[in-house]
Amino acid sequence: MILQLFYLIILSKMSDLFSQDNIPQSNYMKFEKVGDIAKWTLTGVSHKDSDWVFPAQTIYHLTNAEKWTAEIGANDEIKNPKLEAVGELNIGSSKSFVNDRLKGAKEWDIIGMAFIKEIPAKTKWYQNAKSILPFIWGQDEEYMKSKNEDLFNSSEDVFE
Repeated sequence: MILQLFYLIILSKMSDLFSQDNIPQSNYMKFEKVGDIAKWTLTGVSHKDSDWVFPAQTIYHLTNAEKWTAEIGANDEIKNPKLEAVGELNIGSSKSFVNDRLKGAKEWDIIGMAFIKEIPAKTKWYQNAKSILPFIWGQDEEYMKSKNEDLFNSSEDVFE
């Protein structure tokens, strides 16, 4: 009887540990509609090999992420941006246009991407292509300063 009670308590605790509430949200961003804009501080880049479903991707690891929605003008200009979310995220790109332009981005650069327009698919049954325009604005001085302060504050004085 005591063993059964103990077993029931353990099972109830395990179900709490593995509940839906404890599953972390995905931190990948997807451009869903024309006018979606994102701006981040680049903290790293990795590569994901292709599999039989998806092409190879360059994964941009980002912090200080801001997701905006805006209107896109006739000449692809961005108008009336509105902030929607801020946080940490990753974004994957298999588009050579985007990846070739972001090759020059360095760690701690502020980069961005804007979903400018949809391009109709040339092949029946295929999805429309998303025209994504990348930006690089240079180093994020505030982020670099905070990281250097964190490093300085976490180091120990070896001469004490």
